Amino acid sequence: EPSDDCWVPAMAAALLAASAICAPAIAGDWTLRTNLSETFSANDNFDFIKDPDGSVFGLNSKIGLTAEYRSHVDELTLDGALGYQTYFGNAGNIPDDRLMPSFNASYLRRGKTTDFSAGASYVYEPASTTNTGLEIPGTEQAGDRATLSANTSVAYKINARNSLTLAARLSKTDFYNAAPADVPFTTVGSTLTWKRSLSKRVDYSLSNSIDWYSYDDAVNRERLYYVLRGGLSARLSHRLTATAGLGG
Repeated sequence: EPSDDCWVPAMAAALLAASAICAPAIAGDWTLRTNLSETFSANDNFDFIKDPDGSVFGLNSKIGLTAEYRSHVDELTLDGALGYQTYFGNAGNIPDDRLMPSFNASYLRRGKTTDFSAGASYVYEPASTTNTGLEIPGTEQAGDRATLSANTSVAYKINARNSLTLAARLSKTDFYNAAPADVPFTTVGSTLTWKRSLSKRVDYSLSNSIDWYSYDDAVNRERLYYVLRGGLSARLSHRLTATAGLGG
């Protein structure tokens, strides 16, 4: 079992405590909802060989619970989910069944000129999981990946047209039963964004990001990335917005 699991309840409790301290005496609404999803996949030749018996089928069942609190100035969201991945078929090297827990907590406090937000999340999944939530067949040797993340931001409204946002983020990724090349790493980053309203429908933004990666072994070196990006956003209608950006 991942040793970092003990961090999850601690971070969730800290976020709840912070929101409870900061929450004003203004009535708000609590919303509780559940969700259930099922993902199905099929592949008749994932080994890329002529094998009439090489088909494999996958199922990813996921159940989640979300609690939300909303008031005029505060928003709190707690989201937890548990996924179960299973494969069946007549091919070899079928991935093992997996339990995939995840948790996310976020808090937003609005002010007259300043907004504050904070969040934390934990995701445990196969290292080769695709965007459909299913592991790539034939890559079960990649093991599992657990990512613990935290973020915070402060947005300040300078005047009617200009605003500044400073965001910071931290994440730690560990691998379990993985290949030797998959080593744990930590990411620390920050972004400063200036936004200016050119008109009622057009906004311009300029952002500068710095991200630092640190690996837990002597082979991989620390890496530092800088990104400068500018963009335009135009609200064409109530439902349609066009954006364009350039950076690197």
